[in-house]
Amino acid sequence: MFQFFFIPFVIKVANGSLIFITFILYIILKDNPDKDITIIHYSLEVNAEIIYAKLLSLYVYEEFGIVIPYLELLSKTSRLSDEKFEYVNKAKEWLESLDEKLIIFDKALNAKALYKTAIPILEKKGTIKEEKGRKVFTPNNPEQIILLLLDHASILMPQDGRTLKQEIDLTSQYLITLRNRYFVSPVVLMQQNRESSSMDRRKAELTEPSMNDSRDSGNVIQDSDIVLALYSPLKDKLTSYRGYKVLGDDGLYDRIKGCVILKNRYGISDKVVVLGFYGEVGKFVELPPPDEIDVHQYKKLIPEKRDVQEEKPHDFKKLSFKF
Repeated sequence: MFQFFFIPFVIKVANGSLIFITFILYIILKDNPDKDITIIHYSLEVNAEIIYAKLLSLYVYEEFGIVIPYLELLSKTSRLSDEKFEYVNKAKEWLESLDEKLIIFDKALNAKALYKTAIPILEKKGTIKEEKGRKVFTPNNPEQIILLLLDHASILMPQDGRTLKQEIDLTSQYLITLRNRYFVSPVVLMQQNRESSSMDRRKAELTEPSMNDSRDSGNVIQDSDIVLALYSPLKDKLTSYRGYKVLGDDGLYDRIKGCVILKNRYGISDKVVVLGFYGEVGKFVELPPPDEIDVHQYKKLIPEKRDVQEEKPHDFKKLSFKF
C-alpha cells in the first residue's frame, strides 16, 4: 500500500509550486494508465482550467514534440494555429481519461473544509465497519492508490479565530487521520521562509533549503515521512551549482534546478538530484554529470517541431513515478 507524506517546498521559483506539482501529477497519471489511481487535488493558487492546460502542454510535447505553452493553449498570448489545434485534438482522448482519476477543488479552503470534502470521496473507495469501538476501512481494491495534494499550505484560510500556523497544523492533523484510516498519501506544498536566503548563508555556501526553512509552520515537516525541496540556483545568482555552470556563456541559467531530499524515513536522505527544467512546457529531467553535459545542445533541447517518429535528440534521464 502506497502511503506517506511527501512534501516539496519551494524557494524563489516563479510559480515553482504549481509547475512542480503539475509535473508530478503528469508523470503519475501518464506512467500508470492501468493503475487504480485517484488524485484529490486542492489547488489554491490556480483554477482547474490552468491545471488541465499545463497537463495538456506536457502531453503534446512528449507525444508529438510540439511546444505549446499553456497560455497559448488558453489563447492568452495568441490565437492557437490550426496546425497546433490538430495536436490538441489528438491529445483530447488522454485528457478526457483524467476525469476518472483526477478530482480538482479550486476554491478557498480551510482545514475542516478539506476534511469534509475528502471524506465522501474516500468512503466510496471502500467499506467501513465498526470493530471494537473504532472505524476500520477496507479498500475496494487493495492495490488502489489515493493521493491528496494541497497546493499550497500558506494559502489556507484560517477559521474560528485560528492563526495561519494553527490552521496549517490542524490540516496536518486531519491529513494524518486520512492517511491512517483511508490509506491516503498526502502531498503538501509549502513555501520557504525569507531568512533561508540571507547573506550569512550565502557566504557560508548554505543556500540550499534545510529542514528548518519551511514558512508558517514546522509541524507539517515533523509529521511527514518524506520531505523534498525544489531549489533554483539562478535566484540566488550563483555562478555555479554542484559542478554545473549557472551564469556566463556556458551557464544553464533557469534551465537548472536542485531537488533536495531532506527527509526520508524509507531510504536515503540529504541527497540532491540536479534537474534540467524546460519552462516552456513545465518539464523536468535528471541531468547527466557536469563533465558529460553539452550545455549548448541542452539549452536548445526543445525544438519548435520534430517528426513524431524521430528519436529525441538528447537522451536525458526521464523522471518517473511508477507503482
